[in-house]
Amino acid sequence: MVETITLVSLVFAIAMALCLGVLILRRWQFERASAARKALERTVTRAYLMRLNDATTGPDVSGIDLSIRLSAVSHLLQLLRGGDRAHLLEFADADGLFAGPLKRTASLSPARRSDAIRVLEQFGSEPCVQSLIVLMANDRSREVRAEAAGALARLGRLPGVRDTISLLELKDHAPNRMHRAMFRSIAAGHIEEMRGLLATAIADPLRALLIDALGWSGDLSAVDDLARGATHPNPEIRCAALRAARQLGHPHARDWIIPLLSDEDENVRGQAARTCSKLRLQRAVPMLEAMREDTSWWVRMRADHALSLLVPPERKSLPQ
Repeated sequence: MVETITLVSLVFAIAMALCLGVLILRRWQFERASAARKALERTVTRAYLMRLNDATTGPDVSGIDLSIRLSAVSHLLQLLRGGDRAHLLEFADADGLFAGPLKRTASLSPARRSDAIRVLEQFGSEPCVQSLIVLMANDRSREVRAEAAGALARLGRLPGVRDTISLLELKDHAPNRMHRAMFRSIAAGHIEEMRGLLATAIADPLRALLIDALGWSGDLSAVDDLARGATHPNPEIRCAALRAARQLGHPHARDWIIPLLSDEDENVRGQAARTCSKLRLQRAVPMLEAMREDTSWWVRMRADHALSLLVPPERKSLPQ
């Protein structure tokens, strides 16, 4: 019995030792490969810097793995600005460094196409942008088209408002948070196009999206469009007008913001309370005090928060 226990213990110890040895070996191999990769990245970085400085000779890096060269260029792009950045992207294009991500945009897997979008956005060269536009226009997955549009918006290369709405099928599908962020990012350059669309008959979700975006345009004349949205029968549009007014910060908006504190929809009342506090509308204090008795707990909370910002501590009324 003792011999059996001893033998089992010995076998177990040997097995554990072998497992530990394998783990140590794999760790050593990983660190060795990592060190070799970093050395190659330094070589590639030095080669591209020499090319940027018009050096006639330099290390030949054409045989180095494409992913290593792409990683080195990615690191350099974070350090360069202006003409040097543009020249580096030209060199990368000439060397075919984006061939892999560009090829993955035709993959059957939506996940691989999404990965390609993230890489193409990171570099943002002209071929990358054109590939993103093609994905936005033609990809069979609506989610992938939205990701490509988001990448183009962050690069400042999104098509016009009408084209974006058409390509993303926003006339037939409700916009999401990504679409909202996207349209906010382009509002400053497309305000007239947005205002023109608001003057036409469009679906309520799209109208709410455009009104929300106007708040990020920086154009104070957009307050008239927001005022019209504040009287719309759809509460989502009234909420969008309040969000936009909060961002735009136009003082004349108070004439239609304060009446919305008594709106029939609790979401509108809550948004109105937030907007009054953000714009420091002291005239709203009496109505906010009355909202402490609102039937909605969420509205009461918003009213209390607004009063905490608008009323000095010594003047605050005790909650009922």
